[in-house]
This record gives sequence, structure tokens and C-alpha cells, in this order.
Amino acid sequence: MHISLGVAPPPATFLFDFLSIFLHPNSFIRRLLKIQTKLLFNLKKIKKMESVNIPTDVYRDIVIKLDEITNRLENPVKSSNPLSDKWLDIQETCQLLKVSKRTLQCYRDKGILSFSQIAGKIYFKVADLEEHLKNHYVRAFSSKKNKRYERNSI
Repeated sequence: MHISLGVAPPPATFLFDFLSIFLHPNSFIRRLLKIQTKLLFNLKKIKKMESVNIPTDVYRDIVIKLDEITNRLENPVKSSNPLSDKWLDIQETCQLLKVSKRTLQCYRDKGILSFSQIAGKIYFKVADLEEHLKNHYVRAFSSKKNKRYERNSI
């Protein structure tokens, strides 16, 4: 059984480019865009509709492999390594939050921001900083009738 895709026959380099996607997954997007450009360019040249017939099992294999690649790109695997998270020192954290070192010291003393200390050097986890900012996000309100701001979480 064959499936007709109803597209123009691809150029001779198409098979090589298509296979190189699977051999070099790091450059998948760049190569996919290049292939798409070639196909669109060739489709514009063709005046009549042509079809390509491929066996059903080959078509299914291609679809399965493309689904796997899409899933890998959309859902990258997070490592369980705690050092894979981004950590900032005091100076980087001050620059990011646009606060002084003394204000950052107050945040640590009051328990507002979590931190880790190694031999006198203090580090802040970027994920903790983002979570704190999200938890203290204040939404704008529509009227100014003596309304105090309300804290809303995102």
C-alpha cells in the first residue's frame, strides 16, 4: 500500500539533508528551515500538481521519528544534578534585583530570600529569586477609588 503526499518531487539533496537531521540533532532547526526553503522554492517552479508515493511503513517511520524529535525539542530532559541550576553570587544578585548589598543582607536576615553559604561566599538560586518575584507580583487595578493594592500570584 502506498500513500500519495501530493507534493512536488524533492531535489536530489533532499534525502541527504533529511538523513543528516537524524545524524546531527544539534542542528535540527537550521537544517529543517533550509529544507523547507528548498521545498518552497521548488514548489513555486512547478506548474502542475505531482505526487510522491512512498510505502506506508516508511511514511509511518518518518512520522514517528519527527514526533520523537518534536517531543525532545519541546520537553528537554532536566537533569537531577543540583549544580545544573543557575546560582548567583551577591554582586550578580544585587545587579539583577537592582538593590544594594545592605538591602540584600536585610533580605537574608529576615528570611525573605533563600541562600547558600560556602566558606563565607554566599550564593542565591535564580529559581528562588524568580519565585519570590512572582509571589510578590502586584496586579494593576482599574479604578483609583482609595483602593489599596492587592497581591496576586501569577
